[in-house]
Amino acid sequence: MSNPRAVRLGLVGAGPWGQKLIAALARDPTIELRAVASRNPATRSLVSKDCAVTADWRALARDPGIEGVVIATPPTLHSEMALDCLAAGKAVFVEKPLALDPASAEAVLARANEAGVVAMTNHVHLFHPAYAELKRQLPALAPIHGMRTRGGRRGPFRAEVPMLWDWGPHDVAFALDLLGFEPRRVRAEVLEKRRTPEGMGETLALSLRYDDGATADLEFGNLYDSPVRELIVRCDTCDLALDENSPTPLVRLPRRETEACLPEENAAEGKAETIPVASESPLERALAAFADKIRAGQPDTVHLLLGVAVTKVLARAERALALGRAV
Repeated sequence: MSNPRAVRLGLVGAGPWGQKLIAALARDPTIELRAVASRNPATRSLVSKDCAVTADWRALARDPGIEGVVIATPPTLHSEMALDCLAAGKAVFVEKPLALDPASAEAVLARANEAGVVAMTNHVHLFHPAYAELKRQLPALAPIHGMRTRGGRRGPFRAEVPMLWDWGPHDVAFALDLLGFEPRRVRAEVLEKRRTPEGMGETLALSLRYDDGATADLEFGNLYDSPVRELIVRCDTCDLALDENSPTPLVRLPRRETEACLPEENAAEGKAETIPVASESPLERALAAFADKIRAGQPDTVHLLLGVAVTKVLARAERALALGRAV
């Protein structure tokens, strides 16, 4: 079979995450990074000599040699840039969150549908091979009774973006992808809030309840001493536990008689069954999926729909925090 043609992409934003994107794109021989929009003078040293570097992201969006644009700027700019790129007929790959309010997210979705192009929100942890295998296992284990997550690390501490919107999209994306886009009730509370030398830090807890009785209990924040990314899914006869930072990132655990018994206790007793998974980069898998969809030449907004739904749930969580009750 012939090799797939190279998809020509542009990147807007070359901060810390944008630099990870540049490195991931360079490792994929089926993607050609044609241009980067950045005001960082070090960007030139990060890309190939054939890649243009410009400070004008609008010019990049209108470059006829570019098929799709990866947007890795601060969240306050995501929806504006996505709208402009879509208006230019470009496919878009927008880092989470898609927007900081539901109306802006809906506007991006409407523009994508009008343009008839590929549009994705990058909830990168959904592309982890352990998560892909977890989802492959679930049909034989259904129904899902509930799930728990814990995620975050130290920072970032951004005055312009609430921590809820910085870290919340990851955990909420897990919940909506597994249990459905519209929870009946959303509750939120602050578990910890304190000022650090770098800025204000928080740990939040979100509780989502669904009409069928399923629950999602999410904990995330920017005060963890080391990176954390955990997901436990409760099924009829077992739990599936994902830990991205473990040498065995996916295990199956037998259910105990009481819900109060944590799955980790089973693991400590040596009852965890390791499920083999591939050792692939989630970011590279996400970018490859974007390129594949562009190559297919068909409109696709599946991952954008999730981005819109995540924005709506985060807005409800924000309201729940303000009101001090579930919404």
